[in-house]
Amino acid sequence: MLGQGEAAGVTDKTDIEKIGILGGTFDPVHIAHLMVASEAKRACGLNRVLLMPAGAPPHKEARALTAAAHRLAMARLAVEGMEGFAVSDLELRTPGIDYTVDTLRLLRHEYPGAKLYFIVGGDSLMALDQWRSPEKLLKLAAFAAVYRPGLELAVLERKRCELLGRFGGEITLVACPGMDISSTEVRRRAAAGQSIAGLVPPAVGAYIAAHGLYREGAV
Repeated sequence: MLGQGEAAGVTDKTDIEKIGILGGTFDPVHIAHLMVASEAKRACGLNRVLLMPAGAPPHKEARALTAAAHRLAMARLAVEGMEGFAVSDLELRTPGIDYTVDTLRLLRHEYPGAKLYFIVGGDSLMALDQWRSPEKLLKLAAFAAVYRPGLELAVLERKRCELLGRFGGEITLVACPGMDISSTEVRRRAAAGQSIAGLVPPAVGAYIAAHGLYREGAV
């Protein structure tokens, strides 16, 4: 039903390295981020996944982001000891607003022999044709759309077929157990002095506490 390239666990028999990219503000990175990355890695047979903290994403202009150095440090702590996971600071090194199409072009230069998989949520897949240059996006990378209960598979499959019909490319639908965790909730709890145990990796929780992040006046 899911179509070519969508069966969980299918691996490519070539020697081409398959690299997944999970972008986000990661303010802070939390357990659900890691679960999404892990499920995409498994389902698409990826060799590794890069977490990529955003520099200046065009859709997050209303709220000031925590300093890039903190978000980068937390991402690195989150994947420490996780085989096949790493962090890229590419968008933090790139001035100006970060559009995915520009990021993917830069990644193609950094990893010229690799096949890139851009990991998004099901809700992002539904709006992918509204992103900048969707026809170029699907030529620069395959997409792995991770969905959770609540967003019907049949709706996503129709959107997937529509996008492939219009733009070509490769889109894999990846099922992932739902986890009711958001960075907004982690920030709220941290600001109120409440426990964030179980919401973020222990090392990230310790970093937030040590630096007083998300308290009033923190940067």
